[in-house]
Amino acid sequence: MKDKIVYALSIFFSLLYIIVANKLILNGEKFFDENEASRLFLSEVQEIISESKSEYGEINVKFKAKILDGEEKGNVVEALQMLDQTSSINSPDLKIGDKIYLYKHESEEGLIWYADQYDRAHGLIILAIAFVGFVIIFGRKKGVNTIIALVFTCLAVFNVYVPAILKGHNIYLWSIITCLYIGVSTLLIVQGTTKKSFASMIGCLSGTAVAGILTYIMSKVLTLTGVLNEESLYLYYMDGNNPIDLRAIIFGSIIVGAIGAIMDVSIDISSSLNEVVNASEKPDFKSVVKAGFEIGRDIIGTMANTLVLAYIGSSLSCTLLIASYSGSITYLLNREAIIVEILQALAGSIGIFFTIPLTTYICAFLYLDYHKKDRKRKYLPINKEEKKKKEKITAESFKEDPWKV
Repeated sequence: MKDKIVYALSIFFSLLYIIVANKLILNGEKFFDENEASRLFLSEVQEIISESKSEYGEINVKFKAKILDGEEKGNVVEALQMLDQTSSINSPDLKIGDKIYLYKHESEEGLIWYADQYDRAHGLIILAIAFVGFVIIFGRKKGVNTIIALVFTCLAVFNVYVPAILKGHNIYLWSIITCLYIGVSTLLIVQGTTKKSFASMIGCLSGTAVAGILTYIMSKVLTLTGVLNEESLYLYYMDGNNPIDLRAIIFGSIIVGAIGAIMDVSIDISSSLNEVVNASEKPDFKSVVKAGFEIGRDIIGTMANTLVLAYIGSSLSCTLLIASYSGSITYLLNREAIIVEILQALAGSIGIFFTIPLTTYICAFLYLDYHKKDRKRKYLPINKEEKKKKEKITAESFKEDPWKV
């Protein structure tokens, strides 16, 4: 009953944080403009009328399409797809049956329909449903809790953290708050109020703090500006009166990106050590710590690779572009875009390194304390009848050495 109450309270306060924080940040304003989305109409291509290509490489395709939603639903309209040299790169040929979004434009010539984007969301939704199904089938009850925790994590990022940055709030503060929320809510919802979740929570947040402190210091040492690409400049000049702190964006991206891997390491160690202690007759502090370090050594290699490869993969296009215009490895390693990716990987990996011993020592203290209490409760006689049922345990032998029992 106690676990159910704690679980319900975890869900309630997680949801309360999302609602209250969103209201405080946006102050009643809407962050996502649904009116903007309502100007787009999902349609299905019925017929290709004509296709032409200009001397400058621009492609114009006239087609008929049936509107599938909105106020124009059911109408068949004639639309135009205009592709310039950039948008035509790897663009598939428009064909009958394609789902594409249209928007209408009023001009002197009358109403004109233009093609916007292909419908990609439906395919992604199908993949997401498959993912949820696999997690629930394999994880069962914990799988359901995992999905719930993931939903709250996404809401915390896109409904609170992102609006907080764009509205000019302190990025350092909201990065820390977001990491605290993700770490605490995820572990409470998935693991409950157990000694495992408590140990994982402390280890995870401590490792994330190490990664954050290291990032902040190294940003100063490496004289980072935060201007990594064109998107960084767009962010900076988006609000001339209150420009976004680009160096703080680096800080936020590193700790928010690292907390998932750090949380994974902390829960792996706490769960493993819990089994070690429960399986041992007389576990001691030294043996538990030794087991934790052995487990940590097995984990660290793969987790460090996970972070490094994740950041390399996310910036592969940028790395290839810079490398192609630079013949010097020294010049390449001094480019800020490359430096930030390396810093992300190193700071996250060092956070994992610190998470392993921290979680191990916390588990050793917590588990051994619980283990001793459980053994005392198990063997402490309650009454005379209970004494007879036990394996001839006398009060005298219990007082002399309870651990012999």
